[in-house]
Amino acid sequence: MAAKSKTPTHKWQFKARFRRHAFGWRSQLAIKRVKEAVSEIKKVARKDKALAAEGAVSFLEKVSPAFEPSMTVREVANYLNVDDKTVYRLAQKGDLPGFKVAGTWRFKREDIDQWIEDQKRAAVQKEGGE
Repeated sequence: MAAKSKTPTHKWQFKARFRRHAFGWRSQLAIKRVKEAVSEIKKVARKDKALAAEGAVSFLEKVSPAFEPSMTVREVANYLNVDDKTVYRLAQKGDLPGFKVAGTWRFKREDIDQWIEDQKRAAVQKEGGE
């Protein structure tokens, strides 16, 4: 009976430190976390390059959402053809999907598009129910 070869593993410390929308990417904390992750990957690379490559992929998966373009309040207001105040009010109530970066509201276009589709469905259901 052949023995199973054990693939080396590493518990990446940086994974727990990156949470979606946790902080602005220009903040000192974000810069520190990126440097820590790169340092950890380099350290593992000295012993096992393949394992370090897996860590690099995990790191990129964690940070890639931060590079997706987001919309400002004004851009969403223009997109929806409403006033800026309406966007603020809906976001603060949690009715419009958004998040804050360094205290400023940001929105993902795909989230806004999904919200629009949800609003359309709700309107159709409401009309059908009356």
